[in-house]
Amino acid sequence: LLYHLDANNVSSYNGSGDWTDLVAGTNNATIEGATWTEGTGDEGYYFAFDGVDDFIELDQYAFDLGTTWSIEIWCKHNSNTESSSSVPYSGNSPSSNNSVVFSSNKSFAASYTSPAVRIGKKNSMYQATAANTQGTILVTDTPLQTWRQIVITKSSGTSTSAIKSYLNGSISASSGNVNVLNDFPTDDTNPCIIGANATNVLQSWWNGNVSIFRVYSSALSATEVQTNYDANKGRYGLS
Repeated sequence: LLYHLDANNVSSYNGSGDWTDLVAGTNNATIEGATWTEGTGDEGYYFAFDGVDDFIELDQYAFDLGTTWSIEIWCKHNSNTESSSSVPYSGNSPSSNNSVVFSSNKSFAASYTSPAVRIGKKNSMYQATAANTQGTILVTDTPLQTWRQIVITKSSGTSTSAIKSYLNGSISASSGNVNVLNDFPTDDTNPCIIGANATNVLQSWWNGNVSIFRVYSSALSATEVQTNYDANKGRYGLS
């Protein structure tokens, strides 16, 4: 585990300041408008994004990944009314239904000329992308206002299973592409953004909530993904 943010852990966030990484304790994420909110029941605290201009920017040197990695995010999409995007998913036309909950590259463009990772929704379908030419992974369609665990893993090589995506502990899709992202850039020109698409200007704003964000230096196995899901599902009323 390289990086871990949890809105319901007071060591990660206590109501003021930055959102602190629980692994190193120094790689802070800067909160720009997102509201720390107390949920109902066992839900605990999370950050709410308004779909207009709220986002969280991770420390530019928070983590440096190599050829294998995993990203896990726990999120809930509340509405399809977020601002539209001028940088479409997978070459499709811009749509008000584009909504990005996490992205890694500020210079990312529709031509996929630079590597990037994005997780979000388009036309009610969760998508997880990790490529510089193609490689979108479609994740099972899910309803609004429901918490979801989304995991995307990258193993070494370019086999047909180099990239895998999971929804709520279960594998959803796998894909291989010789151009899949082998390095995960985090610097002043390639920030990691929660709550928007990190293009040259932030777009495709997330209208929903985020509670947990984790980054690993290895490709999690299906068992490890399921273990993480089982450890947190009760918090969100999932089975």
